Order: sequence, then C-alpha cells, then structure tokens
Amino acid sequence: MCINLKEEKCINCGVCTGLCDYNALKLNEEWILKVSEALCVNCKACVAGCPTRALS
Repeated sequence: MCINLKEEKCINCGVCTGLCDYNALKLNEEWILKVSEALCVNCKACVAGCPTRALS
C-alpha cells in the first residue's frame, strides 16, 4: 500500500521529500512530485507535514 497524491492540491514545495525516511517522494527535473510505490511503506510522515493536504 502507498500514500495517495492529489496532484491538483500539490504545489510541489518539496516539504514531504524531507520528511520521508525511505526516499519514496522525489521532485523530478520539472519540479513535479513523484511517489515511488516500491519504496513507500505507508508510514504517513509525509501526510502529516504536507502544507496543502495533497497527500493521504
């Protein structure tokens, strides 16, 4: 299971990338957030820190 990204709410600020101990969240070359289902352990640390509530 993996966290859910609501792309329409995401402002690509990168706060969540710093909260993830598993490197499951990354901003790509275009500064668009990508979630790796293979690396995500669903700990929800990123969910708690997202300023726009784009992650659940």
